[in-house]
Formats: sequence, structure tokens, C-alpha cells
Amino acid sequence: MRGSFEQLIEKSRKKTLTPEDQRLLEELFAQDPTLKSQWDQERRLSQMLASLPQVPLSKDFNQKVLQQTFWAKDRRPARRRGFAGWMSALSEKHWAQAVAAVCVISFVTFGAYLQHNQVQKIRETADALSTVANTAVEVATVQESDLEAIQVLGEYEQSSSIDDDLWLALVSY
Repeated sequence: MRGSFEQLIEKSRKKTLTPEDQRLLEELFAQDPTLKSQWDQERRLSQMLASLPQVPLSKDFNQKVLQQTFWAKDRRPARRRGFAGWMSALSEKHWAQAVAAVCVISFVTFGAYLQHNQVQKIRETADALSTVANTAVEVATVQESDLEAIQVLGEYEQSSSIDDDLWLALVSY
């Protein structure tokens, strides 16, 4: 349908429409009003351009147009891809540079914070293991007589404040 419509429009531009073609074109316009409005706009533009006065062109008009075309093409910066493209886009927008800098600083700071926390946890674990190791060494050096004294004190039901002090002294020994 689109191909036949384009052919009918081209015939209408050249003013070679037959009555059958005119009827088909009107049917297509009836089916899709937007096509009709686009065609009307094109016809009005063509009429306006046809009503302009004929102005003679200079002899080097084509050469000037080609020079301007190639000059504009040469002046246009080549589009970069990937990281280089992002960096060139950022260099043109100062607010984007500030946002990028804030993001980089935030990521670096957050990474340093996580690293610090991990190191802190490792140190705390090492201190806890050192304490357990020292306690194990102290428990291993307790002699059998000390264990019997602790057991006797543990069985002693009524204790006084003096006995509590003695208990603390024995345990801390």
C-alpha cells in the first residue's frame, strides 16, 4: 500500500495522474487523514516556492555551495566512541565534570571506608585470638593442687567477703 501511495504521489507531482489514479489517491486519503494533511502541506509549500521570483544564480554558485559543505564537514568534530567519547562530552559540560568528580571521590571514599572496616575486623579477631591463646596458656599451667583448692572453694556453700577476696586472689593467680 505504501509503495503504491508513493507512486501515486510522484505521478501527482509530475501532474500525470489518470482519473483512475486520482480515485485511488482519494481512497487512500480517506483511509488515512494524516496522509491527506501531509500532502496538502507539501502542495502549499510547492506553490509558495513556485511563486518566488526567479533570481539568476552566480556562475560559481555550485562551487561555493560545495566549498561551504566540505568546510562545514571538515570543521565538525569527529564523533568519538567509548571512553574517549564520554570524556570529550564531559569536557564540554562543566557541571558534568563536577558530577563525575563527586562520583569518583564518593567511590574512592566508600572503598577506603570498607577497607578500613575490614582491617579493623581483622585486628579485632587477632586480638581476640591472642586473648584466647594467653588464657589457654594460663589454664594449661594451673597445677593439680590449684584445681583441688578451686574445687574445695566451689563446694564451700557459705562464703564471706573475705572468702570472696580469697577466691578472686586464687583465680587471678
